[in-house]
Amino acid sequence: EVALSDAPEALFDPCPAAFRLKISEMVRVRRHGGLASGLQSNSLLYDLIYHLAVEKFIEQSKLSGYQRIVPAILYLEQHAAQDVTVRELAAMCDMSVSGFRRMFHRYCGMSPLQYRNALRIRHACDLLRVGEYNVSEVAERTGFGNVYYFSRAFKKATGKTPSSVMRSP
Repeated sequence: EVALSDAPEALFDPCPAAFRLKISEMVRVRRHGGLASGLQSNSLLYDLIYHLAVEKFIEQSKLSGYQRIVPAILYLEQHAAQDVTVRELAAMCDMSVSGFRRMFHRYCGMSPLQYRNALRIRHACDLLRVGEYNVSEVAERTGFGNVYYFSRAFKKATGKTPSSVMRSP
């Protein structure tokens, strides 16, 4: 027979509300005693352990999902100025294109190319604030190539024109 005292303390801390309710029910059943209380409290304990295991599995599957796309994220962060296709990024993660897109959006909240463009815009802000390069040079250095596309994308992302960021203190 498994008693409440046999359960590891880690199960009870921290404890979401649903688990607290299960624990309270186990304690209530144990206190009221009776012939079936031992079986009932064991059943509740096994139910609690099952739900904790399911929660842990869900948590690990989310983490492992994120870990699957980390190679693409690292590549984008180190090579944001370079053009890369979603197919190439998916191949880096050993995933299908559709599965990669879905997982990337789930964990990053945007598509891989939106993520790359956000990195480019962030880098462009830094270059513009330094003031060593004009807008055309910043567009080229950050991988936009076309200064008009860069200016539109920059304004859409930041609400400011590249030249206004360059002039601001």
